[in-house]
Amino acid sequence: MRGDNVNISIVDDAAAERSELIECLREWSEQSGRNVNITDFQRGSDFIKSCPERIPDIVFMDIYIGEENGFDITAELRKITTSCVLIFITSSREDALKAFSFHPFDYVIKPYSKETVFRVMDEAVPLCSRSEKYVELTEGRGSVRFPLSEICYAVSDNHHINVVTSSGKQIKCFSTFAEVSNELLCDSRFLVCNRGIIVNMDYVGKCEDKSFVMKNGAVLPLKVKKIPALKKAFAEYIFSSSKRW
Repeated sequence: MRGDNVNISIVDDAAAERSELIECLREWSEQSGRNVNITDFQRGSDFIKSCPERIPDIVFMDIYIGEENGFDITAELRKITTSCVLIFITSSREDALKAFSFHPFDYVIKPYSKETVFRVMDEAVPLCSRSEKYVELTEGRGSVRFPLSEICYAVSDNHHINVVTSSGKQIKCFSTFAEVSNELLCDSRFLVCNRGIIVNMDYVGKCEDKSFVMKNGAVLPLKVKKIPALKKAFAEYIFSSSKRW
């Protein structure tokens, strides 16, 4: 969240329902004294195109967006960033279980209740104001600073570390793996899954028998002797991330 402004994106193909939610959010803004910048999208694909330039603090994502699927759009969003607060909006409760895998903050049923929208905003905004954590990585003769939320994984490769970010950028880092992992492991999202491999669990798409399959398609092997412990750690992280919701 930048300054006192709360940047909100609404992704919903129904114009009337977008307008209804916008009105609720503006009323919340007046009551809370918080400024809101609201951008609404009729198509999920248009929303994704806007993200690299403008990452919202809060996203209200419809599950059925015309011919598009809100879960597919959310999967694309999570490849770009995991820092925004995600709130699914829908007229059906039947998709709640599938929604868990995207670590949503909440699930709002249509038609909108002003009381529900106000409650969700009151609870979501404090999460947006948490300071983003950064790591400084040595690249070439200089250094680059990246938010931890945008680092997908890091893999040791001979005398350097390949750090892969959510945007697809690869950083060739000349720090040691111990130095990089010490920085990342200060955050509960990160887990060393094998010798020379550390992952951000927010970007793990699924856990297979002997590997993590990342959301960008990369397959990272698990240390064989620690597979049960690694799977348990991942399951506990997912559970703790979803518990509040």
